[in-house]
Amino acid sequence: MTRRIELLADKHADRVVEIFSASATSDMATHGHCLDLVRAARDDGDYFALIDTDIKAKGPFLAPVLELVNESGVAAVCGGRGVWCENDVIPEGHWG
Repeated sequence: MTRRIELLADKHADRVVEIFSASATSDMATHGHCLDLVRAARDDGDYFALIDTDIKAKGPFLAPVLELVNESGVAAVCGGRGVWCENDVIPEGHWG
């Protein structure tokens, strides 16, 4: 899979800045684990954002969201729904 991603990055060098591998194995890693690795390697400011390729946010609602984050001091704001599931509730006992 990595080679296919590298080929895509080469083809679109004007859009791909970096490929960051958050897993040393082919096993699927949890989002939390990957986010921790990326943040530890690239923590360079007051805000941290990761764009998930299947969720896109765009519009005037983003400014008020940032304002709420600044006022409340929360650690994260998450939104969207996974396209692979019927609901957003993790079943009891699930490792995710």
